[in-house]
Amino acid sequence: MKLAEIAKISSQPKSQEKFLLEATLESEIRPKALAELFKLKLQNNDKKEALSIGFNAIKSLRRLIRNQRKELDHQLKANNFNESKRITIGIRSSHEMLSDVYFQSSELMQSRQSKIQCIDLSLDFNPLNTNANFQKGVLLKNDDLADCITYFKTCIENEWSHWYARWEYVKALKKEMSEEELISHLNTILECNPNHDEAKSYLGRLASSNS
Repeated sequence: MKLAEIAKISSQPKSQEKFLLEATLESEIRPKALAELFKLKLQNNDKKEALSIGFNAIKSLRRLIRNQRKELDHQLKANNFNESKRITIGIRSSHEMLSDVYFQSSELMQSRQSKIQCIDLSLDFNPLNTNANFQKGVLLKNDDLADCITYFKTCIENEWSHWYARWEYVKALKKEMSEEELISHLNTILECNPNHDEAKSYLGRLASSNS
């Protein structure tokens, strides 16, 4: 896995894939190796193989989480709190990894229903996943404005620089927001993306109305 990371940093995708494939043969690191291999296939736009590897990564990660939970129950019953804490951190990491795989899988889905199902599963394992929250908000824009706003809000609360979500949040709530709040959001958007012409224009109109 370390060699795969070095290959990634060095922009050597073939070597990265080779090391990740070798890592999948080791049971302890197989879930993480499959998740990384899945990401690599997506980056290379190898969608067919990515889907197959993603499915295996999901199965492997879910199995890992089940085993981690069993071990956590065992350690808690034995009052081994330091070990329980270590396992809890591991479970959280596994949840985040699985959430990312589900979200990335949603991008391979053709139907809206399958896409939503993958995003919902992503949020089940990590409700704070910023990308999943943003995409769920986008998908709900025309169906459920209240829920849509909640997803955008969760996104920007957990990733200040996510200007896409912040812009959607502003558009959805501009009539309810105070001018001061609007200006604050628009300035943040432009701080993250100085070339956002719509935010520039909106900020200009607000400034003109006050002059």
